[in-house]
Amino acid sequence: LLKRVEMVTFRSVRERVATVLLDEIRKLEATGAPSKEICLTHFDVAGLVGASRESESRVLKQMEKEGILQLGRG
Repeated sequence: LLKRVEMVTFRSVRERVATVLLDEIRKLEATGAPSKEICLTHFDVAGLVGASRESESRVLKQMEKEGILQLGRG
């Protein structure tokens, strides 16, 4: 709980999104999953980072434009 409060209080939405995505990738790697595809909705990510879905979506779209990640459906 303290970690989450610190994250929401002291980090930007972009930093929080990046942290959550990296944590999800680490979980996939720990299970030996062959793909680094994260299956979360915008709503899920927004809830995990403590931000509105709209602001989280803007951050993800910007990260996609920068070539950091690729968004998809399904």
